[in-house]
Amino acid sequence: MAQGPAQRTAAARGLWSSLLDNKEEPTTAQLAQVLAHVQSPELRDRLLADMPGLDLPMELVLFGESDAAPDWDRIDTAEALLRQLYSVAAPKHAAAPLTVLGCIAWWKGKGSFASDLMDLARSFDPDYRLARLMSQMLGCGLVAGWATNKTQAYRTL
Repeated sequence: MAQGPAQRTAAARGLWSSLLDNKEEPTTAQLAQVLAHVQSPELRDRLLADMPGLDLPMELVLFGESDAAPDWDRIDTAEALLRQLYSVAAPKHAAAPLTVLGCIAWWKGKGSFASDLMDLARSFDPDYRLARLMSQMLGCGLVAGWATNKTQAYRTL
């Protein structure tokens, strides 16, 4: 963390993209690095915005709004990585990966599961702001744009 903000962001994005694009099993050190990165709201949001493989601002990614379909294979890889992060996270660090997993579930049209993940994240950190925001969105019945568009929606085979 001795680097400046721009260098930290570039390093975090480089590692994240490498793990998502190469689809190789992350090392313990890489898991620790990514877990540390997602603890920072700014880095977490940047990595979340990078996840779908679209060049979009965070607010569009958060709502699952775009003209093009997200790269679901890349998102699936991120989901598997986030599950690994949660499995190794100390309780005080669990809210971040759980919340991002909830965002993915919501994008996929799994609102109930997303809500459960937000509740679990908030059980670790009741004041975790993104989990609180997502819980409010889910509570209002908001559905991610990608889940409502048949050409962009997640499909399981």
